[in-house]
Amino acid sequence: MQNYKKYPLTIENNTVIQPFDESIVPWERGVRKGGMMNKKVMTENLLDFKEVLDKHNVLFLLFAGCLLGAIREKDFISWDSDIDVICFNEWSRRDHEKMKKVKEDLIIKGFHAVDSNECPLHNDFFVRNGEKIEIWWFDKIDDEWVFGNTLRYKTEFFDTPKEIDFLGAQFKVPFDPEKWLELHYGKDWKTPNPQGEWLSQDPVEVERRNHPIEQIKVENVVKLSIIMTAYKKNETLPFVLSSLARQIIPCSYETIVLNDYLDNDGTKEICEKYEKKLNIRYLFIGKRNVEDNIIRRATVAAINIGVREAQGEIIIINSPEIYHAEDNNIVNILNLFPLESKIRYGKIITYPARVRDDSGVILEALKENKESKEKINLLNKLEGKFPFFLAFYKQDFMAIRGGDEDFVGNAWDDQDLTDRLILSGCKYMERDVEVIHLYHPRLAYNTPEIKEGWEYNKKLYDARKGTILRNEHREWGIL
Repeated sequence: MQNYKKYPLTIENNTVIQPFDESIVPWERGVRKGGMMNKKVMTENLLDFKEVLDKHNVLFLLFAGCLLGAIREKDFISWDSDIDVICFNEWSRRDHEKMKKVKEDLIIKGFHAVDSNECPLHNDFFVRNGEKIEIWWFDKIDDEWVFGNTLRYKTEFFDTPKEIDFLGAQFKVPFDPEKWLELHYGKDWKTPNPQGEWLSQDPVEVERRNHPIEQIKVENVVKLSIIMTAYKKNETLPFVLSSLARQIIPCSYETIVLNDYLDNDGTKEICEKYEKKLNIRYLFIGKRNVEDNIIRRATVAAINIGVREAQGEIIIINSPEIYHAEDNNIVNILNLFPLESKIRYGKIITYPARVRDDSGVILEALKENKESKEKINLLNKLEGKFPFFLAFYKQDFMAIRGGDEDFVGNAWDDQDLTDRLILSGCKYMERDVEVIHLYHPRLAYNTPEIKEGWEYNKKLYDARKGTILRNEHREWGIL
């Protein structure tokens, strides 16, 4: 277990302000716990927040208790724990550069920013002087705006928002905010009640919220992201994608292929053949490279970009050399990840039974369209639990701040990543699925350049072994 530093709590006006302490979950660090809202601080926070989001044209609406206070009391609710606002995935969040600049500007203004990928609900949090603003990201599915399976509102409320005067400024709120408040809180929303329910308990509304959205709309929500990094892998990539295209995948998914070599190397054209079948997003991330100056970086750096770009809560890392010999490999892996429930089966990473095509016999057979089960049975088992073909929850990867981007070239970066997932509380669960690590030319570790990189990585691995977090105090996984 990691040894966390302990800091004393800050007491202000009989209100506890949580310390910035690694033993506290990220979204509660520096936040007021209990007590009454500091309305002066919250007013300054919300007006500065509005200034930055307006500057970058990011639409947001007042939500929940903040909206209730603005409409009912023309003020914040004293006992409210924070300020909630709504933003919209298809309008803002997927513009990563825009949101990056929003966060940078808020940090300059003194806010502590907690990235949505560090939080189980995938919300963004901004904290200053003990008071917190939380962004709830909604998705548009058919005629509803949806957050998870619980918060669901007809598009009419958010598509044409209304403006109200609040704190001396104009804020956007849902269309017909009184009707929305009755829908959300119930018919007694006009009566102040510190012990009131956060959501209406009207039986009709409860039934509407509890109607399982997966049964009617799950295809619109990405559950799984398959991530594949590619660096000079055009010999094996077509066969790997072909084997993926045959998989039974019982949920909506995307495949992210990250080309870390040259954009004109043919990888994009290979991906285009499977773009529709595998929902491929091709990302070229080798902009540093030119024909006569190729800079090889650690594979985990590319994996970091893929995971941060991923929309799915479940991640499968699939090497461009990992060929699926069976058509039910993915579904067997996903059996450990509940798709229809918010209940998780703990922190897990899965890996398959793998065999190694050392001689290239399977690769040659695939080239001749003569895959042979008998030949597969003769292959040696590939030992190790590296990210050739691993599955895990995205939030567990984000919690350890991804792969260590201080590694260079090849070796030890993958071992470091899996070690740290285990240290963070994940456990290995082997699955009885059959994949083949296709033949590819091995690196000559006895050459001076490769040997130097190997030794550098080994020293780095040894020096940091036993600690969980990486890439601290810097941005990582940047496209």
